[in-house]
Amino acid sequence: VYGLEDQYGSSEHQELRYFSVREDAEPATVIGSVSVSDKNRFQYTITEGDGSIYFGIDSLSGDIYVNQPLDYESATQYFLVVRAEDVGPSVGVNVSVLVSVAVEDVNDHTPWFPDKLLMFGLKEDAVVGSPVFAFHARDADGTFPNSALRYTLTFDPEVSGSPLHFPFHINSHAGTMTVASPLDRESTPTFVFMVTATDQAKRMDECKHTSVTVQLFLLDVNDNRPVFVSADSVHLKEDTEVGSVLHHFVAVDGDQGENGLVSYSIMAGNKKGFFTLEEKTGICFFVHKPDEYEIKIKMLFS
Repeated sequence: VYGLEDQYGSSEHQELRYFSVREDAEPATVIGSVSVSDKNRFQYTITEGDGSIYFGIDSLSGDIYVNQPLDYESATQYFLVVRAEDVGPSVGVNVSVLVSVAVEDVNDHTPWFPDKLLMFGLKEDAVVGSPVFAFHARDADGTFPNSALRYTLTFDPEVSGSPLHFPFHINSHAGTMTVASPLDRESTPTFVFMVTATDQAKRMDECKHTSVTVQLFLLDVNDNRPVFVSADSVHLKEDTEVGSVLHHFVAVDGDQGENGLVSYSIMAGNKKGFFTLEEKTGICFFVHKPDEYEIKIKMLFS
């Protein structure tokens, strides 16, 4: 009240009215009346105020109506000064009415993510509880319930080709996704899921939401030991010729890329140099014949 009087001045014949209107009110919607008398005839005009282009007034009844579309996010309140002039046969008084119009927010904005599709990688040795990604959607509504967002995560094993267990959790308020259980790239290299952000409008049927599709790739770490799939015992005949292939050792490693490459070496049992082993192929050659008449050798390779 004091703000209005300071801005528009005071008068002996002055009134103050408060109105409110939803921001989605259609033009011509009546928001209230500033009629000052049921007996005398008055003519009403809006003389000034920052809302003079958004609102109109019926000159005879004093009804104030919406003249232009409103937007809560642009302006939450308007002020008007209405002059009520007595046009009756007898001499009357003129009245100034200070009008405050509060614009009410409606849930007219849908939340949105910066992207419709997200793809990122995560090392498979990420510990349980560690953060993975922070999802941040935006909502342009001006009040807390209409712009406050809650996050949910939807996972369909059939779509992503992943097991039923989903090893991630999302904080519904913050949108932060964390590791919920141990990961293993060798069993599940990728996950496809959806994150949805929903605003908190008071009426459930007015809630709006948006979603983003996420593809998460597990990045390999060197967490698997090589395993031999070939025999580890070799028998050498006494007439074996020098230069012959003695054995082909084969080992496999479940890791990816350089972490899955295997090299071979003789760790023990070849002091006299009877054998050589190719580092990359695992092929073992007989290169030096012993002096003994007959020998039976058993060697373990690693």
